[in-house]
Amino acid sequence: MAGNTALPRLVATAMAALVGALNQIIDRIERALNVLEAHPLAGMAIVTQTIGAAADTRVYHGLGRAALGYFIVRCSADVRVCDGLVSEAIDPANYVSLRASSAQTVTLAVF
Repeated sequence: MAGNTALPRLVATAMAALVGALNQIIDRIERALNVLEAHPLAGMAIVTQTIGAAADTRVYHGLGRAALGYFIVRCSADVRVCDGLVSEAIDPANYVSLRASSAQTVTLAVF
């Protein structure tokens, strides 16, 4: 009869060790994901819009926070894009004001 109780205890011990190991793996994965989520490029919006040269263009990014920056992913011609003068009130949590060297359609990564 002693052999009958040893097996369930062995299985229970092995299961507890397995659960402990899995919990450690989950904790490490969560810590790694938290580091990645904290990176500015993790919350990036890809936006395609025509940006004018004569006046500021409000570009909707929808990040829910002020943009840290942007870079051009694709453009239809040689163009320089810079911050606009913000001549009108914009919601920085959702928009960025930009101006281009010439009116062009650009795809931006806003982060």
